[in-house]
Amino acid sequence: MIRYNNGIITVNDKCIGCGRCMLECPSSECNVSVYKGGKRKLAVNGTNCIGCGSCLNICTHGAREYADDTERFLADIAGGEKISVILSTGFYLTFGKRARGIIGYLRSLGVNKVYDSGYGADIFVWLNAKYIKDFGGENGKRPFIMNACPAVTHYITRYVPDAVEYIIPVHTPPLCTAIYAQKYLGDNSKIAYISSCISRKDEFENFAGGVKIDYSVTFGHLMKYFGDMEFDFFDGESDLVSDSFGSVISASMGLREYVASLFSDDEIISNYSGLDEKTRRLVATTGNGNVPHPTIAIITGCKDGCVSSGGAGIPADKNYETYLSELQRLRRLTMKKKHEYSSYWEIYRALSERFSGLDPEDFYNAPKNRFVQQHAVPGPVIEQIFRKMDMNTEATRHTDCRACGYNTCYEMAVAVAKGYARVDDCSRYLAEEFRRKLYYDDMTGMLSAAGFHSEGMMFMHTHPEKQYIICTLNINGIKTINDLYNFGVGSQVISYIAHTLEKMFRSCGIIARLGGNNFVLCFEKTEENLKKLFAIPYFDCSRFGVNMPVTARFGLCEAAGDGDLRRITNYASLAMEKNTVKARNSFKWYDDRMREIIMIESSITSQMNAAMDNHEFVMYLQPQYNHSSGKLVGAETLCRWIKPDGSIISPGVFNPIFEKNGFIKKLDVFMWESAFRQIKLWVDSGIEPVPISVNISRMSLVDDEIIQVIGGLKEKYPIDPALLHFEITESAYMDDQQSLIERITKIREMGFMIAMDDFGSGYSSLNTLKDIPIDILKLDMGFLRGNKNTQKGNSIIGSVIRMAHSLGLLTVAEGVETIDQADMLQSLGCDIIQGYLYARPMPVSNYNEVLAKSESGVVNLESSETNIDISKFFDSSSAETRMFEKYVGAAAVFEYYEGKLSIIRVNEEFIDVLGYSGVSPVEFSRTFDSRVLGLERENVRNAIKRSMEGEKGSVCVFSYLRPDDKKVILRVKIWHIGMNSERPILYVIADDVTDVLGYQSAE
Repeated sequence: MIRYNNGIITVNDKCIGCGRCMLECPSSECNVSVYKGGKRKLAVNGTNCIGCGSCLNICTHGAREYADDTERFLADIAGGEKISVILSTGFYLTFGKRARGIIGYLRSLGVNKVYDSGYGADIFVWLNAKYIKDFGGENGKRPFIMNACPAVTHYITRYVPDAVEYIIPVHTPPLCTAIYAQKYLGDNSKIAYISSCISRKDEFENFAGGVKIDYSVTFGHLMKYFGDMEFDFFDGESDLVSDSFGSVISASMGLREYVASLFSDDEIISNYSGLDEKTRRLVATTGNGNVPHPTIAIITGCKDGCVSSGGAGIPADKNYETYLSELQRLRRLTMKKKHEYSSYWEIYRALSERFSGLDPEDFYNAPKNRFVQQHAVPGPVIEQIFRKMDMNTEATRHTDCRACGYNTCYEMAVAVAKGYARVDDCSRYLAEEFRRKLYYDDMTGMLSAAGFHSEGMMFMHTHPEKQYIICTLNINGIKTINDLYNFGVGSQVISYIAHTLEKMFRSCGIIARLGGNNFVLCFEKTEENLKKLFAIPYFDCSRFGVNMPVTARFGLCEAAGDGDLRRITNYASLAMEKNTVKARNSFKWYDDRMREIIMIESSITSQMNAAMDNHEFVMYLQPQYNHSSGKLVGAETLCRWIKPDGSIISPGVFNPIFEKNGFIKKLDVFMWESAFRQIKLWVDSGIEPVPISVNISRMSLVDDEIIQVIGGLKEKYPIDPALLHFEITESAYMDDQQSLIERITKIREMGFMIAMDDFGSGYSSLNTLKDIPIDILKLDMGFLRGNKNTQKGNSIIGSVIRMAHSLGLLTVAEGVETIDQADMLQSLGCDIIQGYLYARPMPVSNYNEVLAKSESGVVNLESSETNIDISKFFDSSSAETRMFEKYVGAAAVFEYYEGKLSIIRVNEEFIDVLGYSGVSPVEFSRTFDSRVLGLERENVRNAIKRSMEGEKGSVCVFSYLRPDDKKVILRVKIWHIGMNSERPILYVIADDVTDVLGYQSAE
């Protein structure tokens, strides 16, 4: 915008490019469409601006500003410069009773003389009447346009050169006043003119014809400088005032009334307010001698007279009472004066006698032609612009809506050619462009989804008696193609397949791109059409360097000619989603079972927001226990949807739908806050809670909003973070892994523990455990359900538990339903059990009873190192397992690594002997070595070493301090029974021989 905004009127950053100012502007090349920061704005070409100020009055955004000499005037006054002031005739109409105070204040600042331009207006009107009366000649051959408004004069001299000679060559009222003051009153001061007119600055600098007015000062800027100044303490009056009608010429029709008083009723004095289209047409036809014109035409740039100029500074609606009151006062004086004369001729003669001492030549000035020949825009250029704007017919080229700011489409095309406007300033073009982007796909040129529904309905309704096929398709392997080749090749493949199908069904249907690699076809249901579609096994895209067959999954649904196209397209899409065959082009028809799924989804979706508002979502809790001690150690929060009638919608029904439509994020936040609130309530009530866990859905982890939400809840409910765990699923790790890790890390940094839910449910990966910063591993009990491959399932579970412990993770088994499963998990070292064996999910009120009755024992999480198993011990029905549990005494299987024993499996008697009932395997592995007393630890290590060297049943006796502080003597036999990688596996039998050797309990 630096190229423009270099004239009197400029545009600031508040402009939004609405174009209202362009509609008001009489110059078609003044306002320039520019783009700043990607947004359309307007700038002003100062060369073409006439300074009328209409844009300031029409702009509702405060985006237009103007320049004057107020600041320089006040600075020079303060610097001691001798300056006299001319007040416009609108001064008293604008300020009313404050006018005398303002004059007094100006004199206090150092102003020399004060003149009312009403006096110059008397001279101006008299000389215009004299010129017309003395001119003679035919009406159509003489000047008739009064030089009253500088904006109008600028417009004519700049744009209508043939009309310049029809301007009556008399200086304007302020210049007439200045001439009189300087030549006839001998005032050699600098002159400042104070008015509401912006265009006066241009007049004084370019049209004054040698007359010197040094400052153009506007009411608006002057009052802005004065601020809240109280003028009641000052008083002053003008040194020169009008004693005739000149004081009211600034009012609407005031000048016309004054001029008309000097002519007979037969002569036409016309008034044109505002340079609107009608006024511009009058000016444009002035040079045509065949067109009659009035005796005098008064043309002003402002519609409501000079007091409404853009520099007034006081909105007209806020100043109306002052204006009306002062106008009535002045009119009473002028009408009293008028009634002193009996005819127009007497008024004219009185003015002539009054100004008989003036030389008219001093006040005559013929405006100079400033016309600059415009370069004609060649027809082919206009034609090209029209075609770019999609105006290809005469009708569209004469839309002439004026929304762009130009009166005709042709004017806008010319402005575009000259660089003042842009094609996208045209609202019709934007509408058509929007329609094209809405209804057509850029990449393929085919219909878009919106276009398909519009054109498809018309296509089907043309023959409603026929049956149609709606077929959606998804091209397989596009991501692979993009990865192996590049996105350009992927786009070529998509376009090729689309055009192949379009060519096939061009004569009997339509095709559209729904987005990405998804398309939809609509064609008449005929055997021939279906055969054509089913006959394509794959798409050959080798021409693009893709040497593998490209296939698509199709979903099809039948439709009647008057059917609901959107609904049927959704049915076809559902069938396509159920189609999982990718090795070839595959086709699946929609059936009623799929329709039931859609109905359920629609029902759930329509109810979910109201259900949230009505508190139908309720937090349930499922307790978690340490199976060894039977203690309550935690709980998982679960959501239940309970309808007002008491019926319950299963999470298995609503959760997948919420994950699909995004509502799951809102439900997540509800559950998180419920958990925070409940823990806070327990703590405030003096209840010592155990940790509870809440789920984080896959969708809630997709952006950083989750960090702000959880952080906000932590601040709102200040609880110990150790009491709340967050659970994520392995499937969440399938998305943006790095961002997921960063978000989980930030949650852990707040003090919360992270659990991975359903490990082993289908996405399990060792990379998941390696990369994601988790604290707890929740095991999917699918391995233990059923009767087949129980031994393998138990082996896998045991391996996962030991691997988790070696990574320092706490393990939780969920879905445990039988005592055998729980016992097996306990023997494998699983820390926590959750499932129907202990408790079903329950309301908070029921859980409170469980919490009150239970002796809680929170499981500590410490690092440990455990590993692999001996497979025969992990089949709960095997003879080895039964013997291990019942008949061999206190027995255990350990892994020995870097001087530490880690539990692989133990039986109940071993736990009793060592006093570890209720203690986690992690805790046992961490503390066992320290509980072997004194130097006897070396005896244990030597026995282990001997067993590894081949000794069968290496014996060792040592003193041991149990967790209950009871000192015992243990005799153990150790067998080395295998290796896990480089880690020995040891089978140990222990006997308590304290009584035999005479030790007593330690105090």
